[in-house]
Amino acid sequence: MSHWVHAPLLIDTETAEVLLDLRDGLWDLRGEKEEGRAILLTLARYPDGNKEYELLLHPHAGTIAVGGCEYPLARAAEILNAALS
Repeated sequence: MSHWVHAPLLIDTETAEVLLDLRDGLWDLRGEKEEGRAILLTLARYPDGNKEYELLLHPHAGTIAVGGCEYPLARAAEILNAALS
């Protein structure tokens, strides 16, 4: 059996700057919604796609929030990978 994996790539359309790129880590975008100036992403990671993670991006501030803790947006992939440990 195979699954489509929708790996998120977030680009600032004004500057063409890549804000978030999770295409290399088998992250699957399950949902997204805007919350004011923030973007809430619901993600799962394969091969175990059963557990979901929420990532709140604050593009204007250059930060992300995972599990109530805030980190630099540039460390998003590292922080998500650490959440699996």
